[in-house]
Amino acid sequence: MLGQDNQIVRVDISQMDDESAEVIVKVLSKLMLDYLRMQDRKAQKPINLIIEEDHRFMMGQMVYGVLGYNIFERIAKEGRKYGLLLGISSRRPSELSKTVVSQCSNFIVHRIQNPDDLMYLSHMVPYVTQGIINQLTYLQTGTALVFGTAINLPALTKFEGANPGTDSSSADISEIWYHE
Repeated sequence: MLGQDNQIVRVDISQMDDESAEVIVKVLSKLMLDYLRMQDRKAQKPINLIIEEDHRFMMGQMVYGVLGYNIFERIAKEGRKYGLLLGISSRRPSELSKTVVSQCSNFIVHRIQNPDDLMYLSHMVPYVTQGIINQLTYLQTGTALVFGTAINLPALTKFEGANPGTDSSSADISEIWYHE
């Protein structure tokens, strides 16, 4: 139940098509914001909403849909005062809402090789240097560059693999195609 101490709720929508997944994520996000806004004591039950592969839902274009506004922009701008923190994870930052990204103050960035995404990050994050941007192109799987207001200096960080593991690993083409 929402509101219990130390509760983690994971909603896996990975098997849904993009359109259905977008509706579910937006509705759940709005319900969380509305729930926290109705509390008598604001920010007493903080929620850290982390959305993976969010380039599927937080597009930069002005698509408001059924809500009439972009719920993620509203959460990014107003959520903290109600205790709703937004964590976004995307391999395509240039496709995200500029408003949402501009409200971020800490970043965990895995390997990015697309020149548009690299240029976007260098323009959106004021304290990122060209040296940091260059490092992003050759990071190994499980490694990320962590930087922002919570980190004194940008830090290369190795993350442990998921336990249990995921089924999202890349195909080893050379191993599969070049059997003797």
